Amino acid sequence: MLFFRQSLIVGFISMYKCTFSYLIAIIFVAALVFETGAQTKVQAKLGILLSSENNKITRLKSKDRLKPGDKFRVFVQPLSASHIYVVFTDEKEATLLSSEYKNKEVSKDKLLILPSETEYFEFDNLSANCRIAIICDTEKNPKIEKLFQSKETIDKNSWLAYEDEVAKAAKKDLNDKSDKPFQIAGNVRSANEDFLTKLQLYTGTDKLYKSYEIEIKK
Repeated sequence: MLFFRQSLIVGFISMYKCTFSYLIAIIFVAALVFETGAQTKVQAKLGILLSSENNKITRLKSKDRLKPGDKFRVFVQPLSASHIYVVFTDEKEATLLSSEYKNKEVSKDKLLILPSETEYFEFDNLSANCRIAIICDTEKNPKIEKLFQSKETIDKNSWLAYEDEVAKAAKKDLNDKSDKPFQIAGNVRSANEDFLTKLQLYTGTDKLYKSYEIEIKK
């Protein structure tokens, strides 16, 4: 009888240990799933094609010193469906370069070329310091949409107040390597195709933020 009672006790303890282990495992998995679900990885291939004098094409890098008349073209290719915002800021104003895509989701792997495959944005001599910011968001960004709701260009300070928040929260991937200039290969389409090989992959959490600081030599 004593042996039978001891067996029951040993069996109960073993069952309790087994159940406790399963509970710990379930809690761990649930916590992992919750953490993963709470944060979404955002990835995109980014690059800014710079066309300078004598039709030299390079990849624009942060801290570049440029001249008035230099031109640029923005390339963004999200690896998952995203909302894309490209904002150019000078010493007075902030302009949404991607206004065509307001309230629109860009599909996975779709390549955005701004302003177009054949046109450029051009740097002027009105500001010595400029910034180009690219934000890829998993959801429509209500703050950016509201800021640029009625017009494409707004006061610089209104934009920078929000951009600073994004910059602080973002984990920047500073991947700027120097590139040697290369000549346009025959035509505009060839230049774009050549530049696609220079796009770099960047990663963010919930939002992807990349900025380029530029100095214009007057």
